[in-house]
Formats: sequence, structure tokens, C-alpha cells
Amino acid sequence: LGASTFGVYANALEVAGDISGGTPVAGQAALSNFNQLLTFTPAGNLPEDVPIHIRLTDGLRDTCGNPLQTPPNGVKLFSFTTQPPDSEAPPAPDVNPLPVLTNLNSLTVSGSAEALSTVTVTGGSSPAVRACSMCPHRSVRISPIPCRCRPRTPRTMPRR
Repeated sequence: LGASTFGVYANALEVAGDISGGTPVAGQAALSNFNQLLTFTPAGNLPEDVPIHIRLTDGLRDTCGNPLQTPPNGVKLFSFTTQPPDSEAPPAPDVNPLPVLTNLNSLTVSGSAEALSTVTVTGGSSPAVRACSMCPHRSVRISPIPCRCRPRTPRTMPRR
């Protein structure tokens, strides 16, 4: 894809239906799905808290040679603003109560954590890791460490 048909710009201005100024964002663009899907992969992280503009022109064609539908000036614009990084640590996950003693081979640990976080449960026979996606409520099954205690045998103490 050439710069005349596609471009991504940081801190640009929209003037009269086109882009003015701004810094080109380096990356790779690829068409797929019979030229109906355009994927842009930036060379690095996008700048933080900055407007990003995507410029497409009617020079883009599908596999049949049909141009991209654009306004009369031949340019279609999209824009969004990147978010600053989340600098606040998430709260500790909430864990529902577990039994103090059990004879079960496994326990289900359940609770909640911030969405998109990873929770690691330790203390069983092996750590269990669960990624929390969009829904913050999760449960994970763990196998407790078996008790290695010997049962006590009753003793009789000699009388004095």
C-alpha cells in the first residue's frame, strides 16, 4: 500500500476533509479477505494520550477493482485518541472463604479480580494460574498438598 492510498498519523489535524500536518506512524499495512480487510501493525507502541488519524483514499481497490467508497474528495478519515497508561496498581483479588480442613482431592477457589489481570493461587500441590478476561469473576481448581502427618497412636504413661 502506498502513502497516497493509506496512512496513519499522530497529532494531525483534520482540515477540509483531509489530514494536515502530524507525524506519520511507522508500521506495516496488509490487505486480506479479498482486499476487504486492512490490517495495520505499528512498528512500536502508539504514542500515549495522542489523537491518531487513519487516512484512506479511493485509490484502495477490492479484488474486482472497485474503489473504496469515499466522500467526493476521495479521502475517508477515521480517528481515535490513545489512552495514557494505567499507572494505578489494581486492588488485591477477593477470594471467597475456603475450609480450614478438608479430605477432598481438590478445592475450587473462587473470587474476583480486576479485568485483564492474572491471578496465581499458591499453597496447593502446584500453583494454579488464571487469566481474568473481560469478566472479573473467576474460579480455579487446585489440589491441596497431602498431609504427611502420621496418625497419633495412644500412649499409656506408666504410673509413678
